[in-house]
Amino acid sequence: MNSYIFKAKDGYIGFVYSRKGLKKVYFDVSSNTNIHGKIRRNYPQAQNDPVGWLQLRENFEKYFQGMRVDFSLVKLDLTDQTDFKYKVYTAAQKIKYGETVSYEGLAHKVNLPGAARAVGQAMANNPCLIVIPCHRVINKDGRPGGWSGPKGLKSKLLELEGIYLK
Repeated sequence: MNSYIFKAKDGYIGFVYSRKGLKKVYFDVSSNTNIHGKIRRNYPQAQNDPVGWLQLRENFEKYFQGMRVDFSLVKLDLTDQTDFKYKVYTAAQKIKYGETVSYEGLAHKVNLPGAARAVGQAMANNPCLIVIPCHRVINKDGRPGGWSGPKGLKSKLLELEGIYLK
């Protein structure tokens, strides 16, 4: 298990990854100290890797510069997730740049049409912000809804992709 933290345009991003793939993405707008603490607390076995996933770092940097980036090819390690969350995260990872889907719509994509609230809970616990684009999952009335990242960043990410909500 390895970790890597870097300064991005809008804050600090930290990754935790295993041989199987990306396990967790942390985002903090003001400090990398919070990310270091969370990694040490939640993944004590993770070793700092100065090389990190350089391609993923480059993709994040491009994304925050407003460039279209396809994170759907990033290999994920979701082995510690429930079957339901695995289905939801896998379906959400396929939502394309500049597009949105409602919580209800995502529930339909995983063949559980009555599970919009459960999908919302899964999105609120998304382990891999931006890579699993929970910011693209919105309320059916067009409002952004909640998410697992810093307050206000969801709307900012959507606007970066050319989506302006109510």
